[in-house]
Amino acid sequence: MKEPVGGQALIEGVMMRCGKKKAIAIRKSNGEILTTKLKPHILLENSVIYKIPFIRGIFVLINSMIEGSKDLTYSASFFMEDEENSKLEQLLENIFGKYAQKIVDGAIFAFSFFLAVFLFVVLPTMIAKNQSQNTWFISLKEGVIKILLFISYLFLVSRTKDMHRVFQYHGAEHKSVFCYEQGRPLTVENVRKMSRFHPRCGTNFIFLILIVSVLLFSFINVRVVLVRSIIKLSLFPVVSGISYELLRIAGKKDIFAIKLFVYPGMLLQRITTQEPDDSQIEVAISALLAAVEKNQR
Repeated sequence: MKEPVGGQALIEGVMMRCGKKKAIAIRKSNGEILTTKLKPHILLENSVIYKIPFIRGIFVLINSMIEGSKDLTYSASFFMEDEENSKLEQLLENIFGKYAQKIVDGAIFAFSFFLAVFLFVVLPTMIAKNQSQNTWFISLKEGVIKILLFISYLFLVSRTKDMHRVFQYHGAEHKSVFCYEQGRPLTVENVRKMSRFHPRCGTNFIFLILIVSVLLFSFINVRVVLVRSIIKLSLFPVVSGISYELLRIAGKKDIFAIKLFVYPGMLLQRITTQEPDDSQIEVAISALLAAVEKNQR
């Protein structure tokens, strides 16, 4: 039985992971494909927590966020080498020295985190607030607002040239994984025929989190915006744990009720994945072949 394979679209590249093996393939500016084999840094590696349902999903999500951020930074580095440093970058380097990049990355992560909390936790809670309605209806309104904001955000970023190419690489990643899972030779012709919609996609995971949060948060009988928002944040590990288990089941078993939960995420992949060209498929194949290679350390 083949080990499960997963991946991530990067800037002009693809990351593929198979068990404890990982590879990144980047299409450089000169057209060359650079493939690098890496060992993923897994939080609490070999711990029993990865065998405990609902708990493991929390750590899988944390690992994905950390590794995903590193991989994106790595891919971006290939397209910034020839650019002159901005005055701000030079100033930061003068002040913080070799730690400047880590500080910038940390600041970007912190800004992104607080922006996401505001947009998808605080703002929907503020808009849906109504003292005369029951908490079930308030939670439903919050969920609808969050989903509309999320879809709108994805649609807007997909209109930009750079993100459209990232979504094409996302499609190439899915097609390559499907081809591998079906046991077909990893050629451009075979991969091109595959579907770009995959049930284990991170898009499905995020959408499941949105749906599960609507159901779980409906039990929060608190109407004060700040308190309600804090409770939601504290319950996020529970939401992500439940969502991960649903996603695992959807990828392994054909259960109608579970498929129904995952279906909206599959539809959303029409935005987050786009049809790749042959050069992008070549990059995904290179990453996948390196990740599943038996002699990789």
